[in-house]
Amino acid sequence: MASIAGRRWAGPSKLPEVAAVLASRGLGARWATSRSARGTLELPARTESGKTVNVFEQGSRLAVELRRFPEVIIRAKGDAAALRALRVTAIAGCDLKRSSGFLAGFGCLALRLDRYEDSAKKGWRSVAATAARLLDPPAPEVDPIVVRRRSDPAELAEALTRAFGRGEQAMSFRSVGDLAAHHIFSAVLLAEAAMASSGPDGRLPLAIMPEPGTSLSTSSLAHSEWVSTIFRWSEPADLLPGPAP
Repeated sequence: MASIAGRRWAGPSKLPEVAAVLASRGLGARWATSRSARGTLELPARTESGKTVNVFEQGSRLAVELRRFPEVIIRAKGDAAALRALRVTAIAGCDLKRSSGFLAGFGCLALRLDRYEDSAKKGWRSVAATAARLLDPPAPEVDPIVVRRRSDPAELAEALTRAFGRGEQAMSFRSVGDLAAHHIFSAVLLAEAAMASSGPDGRLPLAIMPEPGTSLSTSSLAHSEWVSTIFRWSEPADLLPGPAP
């Protein structure tokens, strides 16, 4: 299992030298939040009785936690963990915008990957990420890259590093399904590792802002399209005005 910037990423990394150097430097500690008050939320795939958990309820729970804490650590394990993290974050962002009366300058709800693991068991993954509201997210300058089941995370990571190297502030990926979401998470970690040696700005983690795409499945959210915009993580915004639920 490869270690990237103090975090674990499993998969056939094509950047082993970069990963090893960053792991030895312990750069993951540089990305820890300075805020002491953070909420936590578990995102199980199924209930104890074996029923599928309602992802909209999970999104609403995350929105509630983000009215109480500026940052919330979310954890998802098992089948479709990466996709579940994207969906819940996108749903929570919509709930927060609506509950705040579509506040001007709301910004966006984004994820920072803290740990991502892919076990030997096919399809089983584990995600630990920090969700927070970030202000002034940059808009991509080009159309999203389509991520498919057979896409190569290393190639996606190279596209990210090239874009940021050219001075672009953001890049987006368009995806459907858990395997594509897995490729995006893996590419983000690989890109962070590659850029960490490029200077102080390169050591900043990347944010993932998920939003619903234009192609929605009528049968299952698992087959809906999602657009994930990647940009530099910034200081989380203060709590939204109004009493915490």
